[in-house]
Amino acid sequence: MITEFVKHEQHIRGYSDCTAKAYEKDLRKFVAFVKRNLEHKRWSEINQKDVETFIAWEVEEGLKPTTTNRHISAIASYYNWMKSKGYQVENPCRYMSRRKIGDRIPRTAPKELIKAVMENSTGTVHLIFEVLVYTGCRIQECLDIRRCDLDIMNNIIKIQGKGAKERNVYVPAETMKSLNAFSTHLRYDEKVFQTWTQREVRSAIANILRPVGTAAYMSPHDVRHAFALELAKEGYNASVIQKALGHNSIKTTQKYIDLAQLEVKNAFESLHKGVS
Repeated sequence: MITEFVKHEQHIRGYSDCTAKAYEKDLRKFVAFVKRNLEHKRWSEINQKDVETFIAWEVEEGLKPTTTNRHISAIASYYNWMKSKGYQVENPCRYMSRRKIGDRIPRTAPKELIKAVMENSTGTVHLIFEVLVYTGCRIQECLDIRRCDLDIMNNIIKIQGKGAKERNVYVPAETMKSLNAFSTHLRYDEKVFQTWTQREVRSAIANILRPVGTAAYMSPHDVRHAFALELAKEGYNASVIQKALGHNSIKTTQKYIDLAQLEVKNAFESLHKGVS
């Protein structure tokens, strides 16, 4: 059906070959995501939350607002076309807002979801999640940690960041003790978490949160944002947060300072309403 839809859009709306191919690729990517993560839902069963989960996953993968907005448009157009053909479907994107170009407000993991995963995870998943929570490192940075990157005496992990940039992050003594015990059988240059992939970590987190409710979604990158926001709330300046996260530009870091200040402002406004 997707091929038929794309041909229709080219003929009726005058889409170029490039735009048509982009729409087809977007829709097939969404279909693959549904099959992999949403238990093969039918088109008629997909709701707004499903599309939002797909977009959140793409944001985690680093896709720009212009790209994710196009994906929402492709899905919305496909549903409109299906309705015009008589299919019993409702457009799940009809109330979705598009991401702002250059939006500075990050999506952060709610504390209750972080707590839920910490309390209900075990084994390797729990240890990976501990590292994410306590260091704010990117998921791939976590999975790339080698035995030789562990400074056991000082509770420091050497992170191999983007652009081959290294930085040191600190973890609680108990976490380092667990990392040491978990990797003690490995060679000096072997990765601590061996064959684990980003997809497997995301899937494991989703499985842990499933009993919490259908609206519970949290990506590893949301945890990174939460870590940065906590640093900002504690009063650390942008330069310190930049070094902790391994950002190339301090402009990227400033958004956490802005978000922390916004939360303080909202808290004061709420307090003032309560006493007025």
